[in-house]
Amino acid sequence: MIDDVARLTSAATAAADDRPVEATLLAWAAFVTDAAAGIRAVVVDQSGRPPSDFFAVVEQALPGPMPTPEPGESAEAWLLRCRDGLLSLLPSAMADDLGGELLDRIDLHGIEAPSSDALASYAMDRTGGLTSARFVEAKRLEALEHMEIAQAHRVQADVNGAIREAYASDLASVEAYLVESATATGDALLVSVLARWALISGAISEMAALPADFPSAVAAVRAAILGALNDADAQRLRTHLAPI
Repeated sequence: MIDDVARLTSAATAAADDRPVEATLLAWAAFVTDAAAGIRAVVVDQSGRPPSDFFAVVEQALPGPMPTPEPGESAEAWLLRCRDGLLSLLPSAMADDLGGELLDRIDLHGIEAPSSDALASYAMDRTGGLTSARFVEAKRLEALEHMEIAQAHRVQADVNGAIREAYASDLASVEAYLVESATATGDALLVSVLARWALISGAISEMAALPADFPSAVAAVRAAILGALNDADAQRLRTHLAPI
């Protein structure tokens, strides 16, 4: 999770200049991820309790309440209020260890907290104005279409074209899965979509050169995508990737 926090922190800082809503939500995702790592350290690593106890605490506390932004409130001040709300759901001894200085390390350049309308608009823009169900349906159809084109390129011995289309297919499947998962957990702002997309993008950007053959290249990309997610997410997403 430490690498995840670093990737989210970097993504939030990179978005600060021209994507203030995204930067603010990524900063919040970084804190939640950092808090989850701290909770796991206390519940599992230090106490020796089973991972199921960690998930029980996380399900109760995370992602935590997000109070309505106040007019003129800075993004930093709003995030600190969100943090305080999250910490209030944890046992005091655990919360004391999770205050941290993470939000202080993300330079939001005096960005104002996004309004409720701006947050709602951001989520709607993320799905292109479609309902979550329609977006998921459209993306899954898009994934199948790209993979059909990939197979056509493959038959024509156009390996680069096949790899390119298979990559597009997998990204469409990822988008469908992330939005569907967020909706199922009540994440109306799609913060988890933004955060996990940033983690996946970071993992892909760090890949070495792809193998020259189609199956190996697809396998390498999928390994990077799935490796950026937790085990449960990775297992579920794997079942939605188009067969090759």
